[in-house]
Amino acid sequence: MSKMVAQVREVIKPSTDGFNCLVHNDTWTNNLMFRGADAVKLLDLQIIRYARPAVDLVRLMACCTRAKFRHENTTELLKHYYEVIARRMKALGHDPDKVYPWDSLKSDYDECFVFGFVMAGFHLQVARFYKVYFM
Repeated sequence: MSKMVAQVREVIKPSTDGFNCLVHNDTWTNNLMFRGADAVKLLDLQIIRYARPAVDLVRLMACCTRAKFRHENTTELLKHYYEVIARRMKALGHDPDKVYPWDSLKSDYDECFVFGFVMAGFHLQVARFYKVYFM
């Protein structure tokens, strides 16, 4: 267990040689507000941090999807995410292949998944607690 905790602590730190940005750090369904199919707002912004974008992606995927869904759709969803941020980077005058290449996003996601896995366990405990004591 202590090895996993150490690994989580390491992956949520800003990358020393890769791309970092502001991340929400608490991405799950209760912190998302949808309007239509394409508009999403993030809520609950008090634990924003500077880290790899994969921190938010793995938490969202681990806490809000089932393993079968992840197995079947993760690559496609990551590609879509990358296409969107690549367009935004280009609009701001940056070259996404230099700033944050696709391979870097994929390796960051794989490396950070332990964080999502641990956070999903916390979400499961909260849901279980609620069901036992409030339903």
